[in-house]
Amino acid sequence: MPTNILPPSEVPAIPARIAANRVKECFRIAEKKTKIKFRFDGVQFFSQSTDAGYVVATENNVVYLNLELFQRNTKTFLDTIIPHEVAHIVARAINPKETYHGKTWKSVMQDVFSLPPERCHTMNTKGLGRNVKHFVVS
Repeated sequence: MPTNILPPSEVPAIPARIAANRVKECFRIAEKKTKIKFRFDGVQFFSQSTDAGYVVATENNVVYLNLELFQRNTKTFLDTIIPHEVAHIVARAINPKETYHGKTWKSVMQDVFSLPPERCHTMNTKGLGRNVKHFVVS
């Protein structure tokens, strides 16, 4: 889980608004299908990572997204990454004891969002992540 959360002042307004609107829309879809009411706690962005996004469903309903990847792949985020992350929150509400990519999450991906339950993204992450120096040992 990346820890390099960007302060709101470093996040452009348009991506922030687009992402928040899509998260809210995914919650509305889930509410209709599950009859469970979800609280929207916001979207936060991080950088210097190859992860697309994450949630901490045991703590809150915040969706954390990789700003650099979001800006490069907005359509992918709107179509799959954001529903994937919201599905974690929904699955946790349905079955609090289940692991992150378990049976309930897979069911939510398929039955609520009509998406394949894929764990990992395939976006190009070249140039992202932390710079790591490689040393030659002689």
